Amino acid sequence: MDKPLIGIDMDGVICRPPLGLNVPIAPGPYESRPRVSKRKETPSGTRLMAMKLLLKLKYYGRKPLEDARDGIASISAFRTPVLVTSRNGLGAGLIEQWLKAHGFLELFREVHSNSLGLPSPDFKWHMCSELGIEEFVDDDGRVADLLSRNGLKRIYLRDWPRNRGYDYGENVTRVTGLMEVARRLAADAQAKSG
Repeated sequence: MDKPLIGIDMDGVICRPPLGLNVPIAPGPYESRPRVSKRKETPSGTRLMAMKLLLKLKYYGRKPLEDARDGIASISAFRTPVLVTSRNGLGAGLIEQWLKAHGFLELFREVHSNSLGLPSPDFKWHMCSELGIEEFVDDDGRVADLLSRNGLKRIYLRDWPRNRGYDYGENVTRVTGLMEVARRLAADAQAKSG
């Protein structure tokens, strides 16, 4: 029997934020914006090269968080991990290079980056809906808020100071990292079998 999918974010969950400061995230609430029905045009020529260079520089030298690889490997015993990142889809190759360089790529069934031009929470909700993901690990409180209100079974919110101070739904569980997610999944599996 196939294990249920679990969506896992990249920045702040797997990949260490620059200087250890997770600045782009915020607590909830989040008001969803209208969905984009068509893909944005891909820039061409010099603009495309400049955007790819900027993406490469933005993630150059960033390391994984301490427990990320072991955490995903442990989660794999109970769920099928799918990477869902709101990083720009133009950098999909760079994302896969980073994952491969740090030993993550083989741990994910699929890797999805944002080629729709949607804000991060909306993109992640769109992917959860499309793929049938009922559990998600993220560090952004706005994502947790939107996924919680849209009925995901469980959202694991990676604790950072900038996502505190909001009353998330009962289906949001604050965690210290991916190993804690794995321990909680193991405890749930044991409770169901015992």
